[in-house]
Amino acid sequence: MTVPAIPGDGFGGVPGVQLKPTGLLLPESLSYELWEQVGFTLGVLRDLTAWALGDWILFGEGVFGEMYAQGVEVTGRKKDTLLEYARVARQVPRERRRNLSFTHHQIVAARPPEEQDLWLDRAEANVWSCEELRGAIQDPDRALSTRPRQNHSQIEHLELVETVARDLLDAAQPLSAGYRRVPEHVLDRLANALGVTR
Repeated sequence: MTVPAIPGDGFGGVPGVQLKPTGLLLPESLSYELWEQVGFTLGVLRDLTAWALGDWILFGEGVFGEMYAQGVEVTGRKKDTLLEYARVARQVPRERRRNLSFTHHQIVAARPPEEQDLWLDRAEANVWSCEELRGAIQDPDRALSTRPRQNHSQIEHLELVETVARDLLDAAQPLSAGYRRVPEHVLDRLANALGVTR
């Protein structure tokens, strides 16, 4: 069989990037942000491929019986790899899968369905990496005390509020009896950072 190239120009929605049977072509003018977008797309494809091959093998087993074993050779993947994809796809059916990596699901695949749901829900809610999920499963008491991670925009917002709060403290001018005067423009910045009106 001939390996097809991904048609068109613009793999991952990035103009000039082409995925060929022998590799990825990237334009030299590619920005860091677009390079990162291509990497993200490749990571998603890796997970999609693992799930797709696992589901494909399960279908082949169910429909073609023993003949499916001959068909898996066309993938060019190692037998052990394909068997692992099939094991995870079998143990974690589509309705139980989350918007997490294949590896997250692989970590919980040997557990009973209720535990899979519990750990996958926690991993999704806390935005755990695979290593964090493994650690949480090994030490459940520690996992219960972890707080959800904040996303990038929440972190930027907190950093802005902290910066303005520090500016407020620096700008406060001492008065008598333990009071301080704060310039109006600093209070306006704090109100804006907090999203409140004065």
